[in-house]
Amino acid sequence: MAPLLATGDLRPNLILAAVVAVTLAFGLGPGATWAFVGGLTANLLTTDPLGTIPLGLLAVAGLTTLAARGLGRANLPLALVAGALGSLVLDVASFAGVLLQGGAGVPPDLRGIVLAVLPTAILNGALAGGLFILARAVSSRFGREPSLV
Repeated sequence: MAPLLATGDLRPNLILAAVVAVTLAFGLGPGATWAFVGGLTANLLTTDPLGTIPLGLLAVAGLTTLAARGLGRANLPLALVAGALGSLVLDVASFAGVLLQGGAGVPPDLRGIVLAVLPTAILNGALAGGLFILARAVSSRFGREPSLV
């Protein structure tokens, strides 16, 4: 479904947004599970170096948990920022994997890298915020208290 949502250079990452939302709404355990299973599945369906997506998503789940614990609670602004920064973390992991394999496909200069990842990071932050709102609504609808992460 993600290739259908891609527009120009914008490539939304629904798995990343789900990992951030699930981690903030339900805690590190479910978030890490989504990161590993979703990341491995996505990695098997793409040409990225094997392991870069699940490793990057596990790092995002861990960093999201640390941020939520540091702030004392999970909220919408944190979901927006964690989604955007998580997108950057995932892109860095992907670029590192590609560079280790020979470097084909990585923009040659810093300006090219910023123009390639920044708009997508903003979009992924918005997606993570929307999915966080949905996860909180579903958890409260079914009587499950959100985790304190």
